Order: sequence, then C-alpha cells, then structure tokens
Amino acid sequence: MSLRGYQSDAIDCLDKSWSDGLLRLGIGLPTGTGKTHVMTELAARTAAAGQHVWILLHRDQLVIQTEAKMREHAPPGRTVGVVQGDRNVTMANIVVVSVHTLGSPKRLHAMRPPDLVIVDEAHVSMSPTYDRIFERYPNARFAGFTATWTRSDKRELGDRWQKIVFQRSIRWAIREGFLVPPRGVSVGAPEDLLDGVRTRGGDYVKSDLGAAVSVDAMRSNISRGYLEHGEGRSAVLFAPTRASAEYFREGLLSAGISAAGIYAGTSPRDRRLIFDAYRKRQVSVLTTCTALAEGWDAPWCSVALMARPTKHKGLYIQQVGRVLRPWPGKSDALVLDFVGAAEGMSLNLEAILRESMPDDPDADELEDERDPLEVGDNELTFKLVKGTKPVDLFAGTPAQWQSTDLGVNFVATKSHLYFLCPVDDTWSVGICSINDIRSGRWLRQGVSAEDALNYASIVAVDDDYTHAASDAVWRKGKISDAQVRQARSIGCPIFPEDRRGDLSDRLTWRQACVTLRSVGVTING
Repeated sequence: MSLRGYQSDAIDCLDKSWSDGLLRLGIGLPTGTGKTHVMTELAARTAAAGQHVWILLHRDQLVIQTEAKMREHAPPGRTVGVVQGDRNVTMANIVVVSVHTLGSPKRLHAMRPPDLVIVDEAHVSMSPTYDRIFERYPNARFAGFTATWTRSDKRELGDRWQKIVFQRSIRWAIREGFLVPPRGVSVGAPEDLLDGVRTRGGDYVKSDLGAAVSVDAMRSNISRGYLEHGEGRSAVLFAPTRASAEYFREGLLSAGISAAGIYAGTSPRDRRLIFDAYRKRQVSVLTTCTALAEGWDAPWCSVALMARPTKHKGLYIQQVGRVLRPWPGKSDALVLDFVGAAEGMSLNLEAILRESMPDDPDADELEDERDPLEVGDNELTFKLVKGTKPVDLFAGTPAQWQSTDLGVNFVATKSHLYFLCPVDDTWSVGICSINDIRSGRWLRQGVSAEDALNYASIVAVDDDYTHAASDAVWRKGKISDAQVRQARSIGCPIFPEDRRGDLSDRLTWRQACVTLRSVGVTING
C-alpha cells in the first residue's frame, strides 16, 4: 500500500518508541486523513515479519470495513480472520476483533496471544473489556488510533496509554489539502433550549436532550434550514437519541426532503440498502444519533445538520469531521447549527492523556510536531456567521476532477477518462477511451470511496500529467485560438474570466457526459 509522507512518519514514530522500550503508544490523525491506511499498513508489515496482530474495533460496521480492507492488503501467505459473534478465526495472522465479543472471558482466554494490538477509536479504550485485554497481555505492543485523544468523563487516557508519539491537526490537514474547509451557519438556536437539561459524566443527559429538542419549532427549522442553505447537497443529521432523530426525519420527509435513518440497531441488510440509495442521491439526508459519528466513509457528504448540543469537544469534532473529507466538486463542508452546538467549541484539539500533565522531558520534540498556526490569534475557532459565503477551494487529490450531468466523477487525459462507480457497498475505478465507453475496463474493484478516489487520481496523473493534473502550469494561461474555434463549433460558452484550464474542462465535460452516460451498464468485465 502506498502511504502519504505523514502516514509513513507515524509508523516510524511508533517503531522508534517501541524500540526505546515503551509499549502502549498513540497516534492522533484527524478524521478523513487516512488513519485506517496507517493501521492496515502497520498490521501488514507486522504480519509479514511473522508476528500475530489483533485489530480491536468497537462497532460492528467497522469490523466489516476493516476486514475487507485487510484482506485486500494482507501480505502474501498471511491469513486474515474475524472474531465477532459466531465467527471465531483466532489463529489467523491478522485477526479483526470485535471488542464486545471479547467481553466474554471465555472468548478472550481462547485467543492466540498477540504481538501487536491495534486499537481503533482509542479514546473509548477505558471500559472493563479493554481493561481485561491490557491486563492479560502486559508485554504486547499496543498502538491506539483516534482523531480525538480526549474524554468527557473523569477517566484519564494516561492510565492506559504511555505517550502520543505522532499527531496532526485539522487545520494542518485543511492547509495541506487533505480535508476541505468547514463553513458554519447558525440557524435560529433557541436561547432557553438547555434549561432543565441535566449533566452526567461530563456531558448532557441524552434523554433530557432528546426531549428538549423534539419540538415542532425545531423540526420545522431544520427542514427550512436545509432547504435554504444545503438543498441539493448530501447531508447527515446528528440528534441526541434515536427517537429525536426519527422525529426530525419525519419532519424532513413532510417537507419533501428524502431522508433515512441509520442507528446502532439498523440491520446490515437495511444499512446496505440505505447507503446504496444515499450514494445514488435517492436519499438526501441520513439521520442518526451516534452510529455515524465514527468510522463512516461517505466523502461526498458535505452538510452536517447539528441537532445535538454537547459539552464534549471530542464528540463535536467527530461529528463535524464526518463532512470534511474531500470529494470531486466539493469545495467546503457546511455545518448548519440549530442548537448552538458550536458555542465554545473549536476544531483544534490537543491530545490529552492527563488533565494535569507534569513537565514533559520530550516537550521540545512534541513542540516540533505542532502546527504553528494552531495557537494564539490564529486558532481555528469554529465561528458561526449567518450567511457566510463558501470558500472556493477544491482540495484533496492531485487530479483535476469533474462530475457529469448524471453525477459520474471523472478525470480526463488526452485519450482516456478515469471514472468512479459505486458497486454494492464499495466503489470501482474504471477507464475508457474518451470517446467510447465500450472500450472500458475496471482498474480496481471493491474498495472504499477514499481508496477509489486516491487510486484513480494517481493513475490518471501518472498516465498524463499535462492533462490530468490540477496544478499543471498551462491551466492558468490564456485560452487558445484552437479552443475558441472548438467551443464555437459546438456552442460551448466562453466567459471573459476564463483561463485555458477553465475552457478545457468545459469542453471535456461535454464529451464526458455523452461517453459516461451508461456507466455501470455497458462497462466490460
């Protein structure tokens, strides 16, 4: 697997600290910057060296996703197994493990001892089940991954983890083009919303919140707000409880907005059907409480409807992070706040292992890892301004992506079109002649949306940098006489501000709309 530079650096930091004698280490990467890639590569390298690896996950959907990715990238001759429910492949080289299944001491004791335990969403690793795992294997190496090294309760992550050896910020990821910038709009949050809502464990009591927000005025405001600011964009709504999420879903449906709910108890079959409809834009809004706050991969989603107040900065960032992933044509992430969720919040989040940390002998080393723009007046505070204009920025890949009139995302070279197509629960990357879909074939199938996007970008730019790269110098030049003649011959509009790249994209777009109209139907196997 090809890693970005910072992803390789993260693994190098783990290896160095393990060689120095530390065992329980943490990595902090913002949502959408590929921590799963790092986990997969780390597991593959360790298994290739003949060692036994566990990958601990606390949600069933994450087990499914991680198993698929691990099977794709497992080293030759190494096996992948799953321990979850009635699946019990404990002797594989790499075992994808449901933490809840290991809640049974019998299942835990039957496991083959690990050399390395990779813990996803490590901020939740303070439960009794994790206690038993850490206590049973005190000499194993542990690597914890999360976007939010913090908790809302009084349990300190420093009781479990020795050191955060590598971290990057959301601001850094946006500046580097790995995430899109957020844009917040406050949409009529009532001032007395939290009157009478109790606090427990460092955050608001969910049942109290559910009752507080489930009022007709709130439901109507959410539907109006989405239609005014986010209509036509795929969205996710976060509510305090399943009941309140369903209440808002019914309001969206009554307003003519297609919506479906995804919850912890949603069956795998229903989840697949809903996600398929969501990808095809048959569903505009997914409603949820916590089921989509972690480990959910839908980078085309660009609107977060915030209907859950929280005191927990980590939860807030996990939710907002769901819409920050880059996608072709996605210039920003819109966060519509109906409950004042952003009040006092920031998208900066330092790793916190202990609330009162002693002097750190490695302070200078950690300081080098920090983004100098994260402090002082430049802090990335999430400010909400009514009617803020979107930031005109497409980020995330080296390729010049476009989307046809039917929503097929593609990159054009001089001779070919590279395009993305959803198939069942995964994505495929195809290539065809720029004039003929019948010449097409699949380059990669059965991968995540992020993997498909990154792979297609790389192969397109490698094939023809001049035409496919978004930063090619010629794109900023004046339009040519040949372009003008071609545009006039087919009735393609030319605007005074056009640069050469703008008109080239418009001309290519017309041909791609014709060629890719039947994607998914006539493409050859």
